[in-house]
Amino acid sequence: MSNFCSGRVMRRDLVISRLGWHGDGIADTDAGPVYLPFALPGERVAAEIEGNRSRVLEILAAAPDRIAPICSHFGVCGGCALQHLKWDRTLEWKRQCVVDALRMEGIEAAIEPVRAFGPHSRRRAAFSAQKASGVLRLGYRRALSHDIVDLAECPVLLPKFEAAIMGLRDFLQQCLPEGEARIVVTFCDNGLDVLIEKTASRLRVFTPKLAKIAQALGIVRLAIGGELLLSLATPQVTLAGVRVDLSPGGFLQASSEAEAAMAQIALDAIGKARKTADLFCGLGAFTFALARKAAVTGVETDRALLAALEAAARHAQGIKPIKTLARDLMREPLSPTELNAFDAVLFDPPRAGALAQAKALAKSRVPTVIAVSCNPASFAKDARALLDGGLKLVRVVPIDQFVYSAHVELIAVFNR
Repeated sequence: MSNFCSGRVMRRDLVISRLGWHGDGIADTDAGPVYLPFALPGERVAAEIEGNRSRVLEILAAAPDRIAPICSHFGVCGGCALQHLKWDRTLEWKRQCVVDALRMEGIEAAIEPVRAFGPHSRRRAAFSAQKASGVLRLGYRRALSHDIVDLAECPVLLPKFEAAIMGLRDFLQQCLPEGEARIVVTFCDNGLDVLIEKTASRLRVFTPKLAKIAQALGIVRLAIGGELLLSLATPQVTLAGVRVDLSPGGFLQASSEAEAAMAQIALDAIGKARKTADLFCGLGAFTFALARKAAVTGVETDRALLAALEAAARHAQGIKPIKTLARDLMREPLSPTELNAFDAVLFDPPRAGALAQAKALAKSRVPTVIAVSCNPASFAKDARALLDGGLKLVRVVPIDQFVYSAHVELIAVFNR
């Protein structure tokens, strides 16, 4: 390896040995590992290192697994990490991330191949927006920076969603104040739901002209924080065949296809269960799926989400009874005694996992436990607690609904 140092900036030739948890290439050096975004195992690169940051200046010898990215922003935009890696190798790496996370907790399991749904599949995105001197930038943060890459395309999004980006930027240009904001957009069955967050100022006066522009763009609801600016219709999504009203900021799985695949795995796993529980149920993506076969109790801390679930359940056809319980399961998990009332329990906690709830499940007599997770590391800790309580891990299915990112979803089935 060659290197020279100018001030605090060091330039080195490095060989990439493996991919890290965030999809960065890792080069092992005498001073420790160096993490290089957009580099692949087996490559030799010229790199610039400054403090704890590093970047590839030139690829001196490319890996055979390197391919051309499908997006013009890749390598600059920080939204995607792996467009440069062959698709099958990306899926193998994501599966290995699950294997490695479980091994760190001493768990050996047969991990199924990754279920993948490809680009043009995401129905929700959180954009950064910045307006300065009257000019608006709308997109994602630049890699290793707080700067915003102004998007012209985003092929991870559903096609109609991607096509709406330019019009959405023009619309926000007219109504956003100077400064920064976070824009959460959901592609719903009946149009776009747009939520503006983290802005220090109120919008300009929302005129009838702007309302007409929003309507032409397909925006059915526009809100800033808790203030509703435009409501042409209640945004709706279909969950396991049931139409559900989307409350502002309500959680959804990133891909409806991935959601349906996981729901079917859960439905297959409960067998002949008559009473089930869906913990951290949100709007009911898994609740309504389980209710096709069994009575369900949905537990969630967000009362607005529960209200939407309850309203949808009242009008749904062909489902078993659904009950709801408002409870913060992170602070007050269901006890083993409460859990013993169910034949099967599904839990889909936040990224940090739900170790306390997993320990309670381990102490219960519930025959079947289904875990959904967007974080293999926290899932592994929850799984360790379930296994220590006598359950057996019988199925793990990685799900790639975060296309081209380093994230991987999974669903797992445990039997007692």
